[in-house]
Amino acid sequence: MDIVQLFNENDEPLRIDELALLLDEKEISVQKELDRMVSEGIVRKISIRKNTYYCLENQGFTASQFDNARTNLLSWMANIKASRDELSEETESLKNELNKIYSNFISIMGIFVAVFAIVFSNASFTFETIRDYVGTEEIISFIVAEVVTVLMIIILLVALNIFFRRK
Repeated sequence: MDIVQLFNENDEPLRIDELALLLDEKEISVQKELDRMVSEGIVRKISIRKNTYYCLENQGFTASQFDNARTNLLSWMANIKASRDELSEETESLKNELNKIYSNFISIMGIFVAVFAIVFSNASFTFETIRDYVGTEEIISFIVAEVVTVLMIIILLVALNIFFRRK
């Protein structure tokens, strides 16, 4: 495992998962090696918000007067990277929320269509029954039509929810 070489090739602090991916190693192995290197003063650990970044102590500098500037720069870069990571997470969260809003909007529209369909079919049936006396066959056909309408609406809403949750 050549973590020092990776830090020399990268000009920004790295997280454990990034190092593990670049090294093709398990994160726990990389974590143990980094802990050892931190305790020996080879690597610096920078914790910002909920992320932890690592970089070489005095990375790329040999003169002591640049040590403080480099340390500040690496801390600043880690801070920027943490903000970028948080923005990526928030963006993904917002996309998921937007999909939920679309799904709910379409569901509400489906409910409105269903209610109007039931109201109009009931009104039509009522006007027809006033003209003619109702027989058993008409009542059964009306009930079947209402049940089929409600079932189709339920199927539509379930299909829409499944569709939008997959995205």
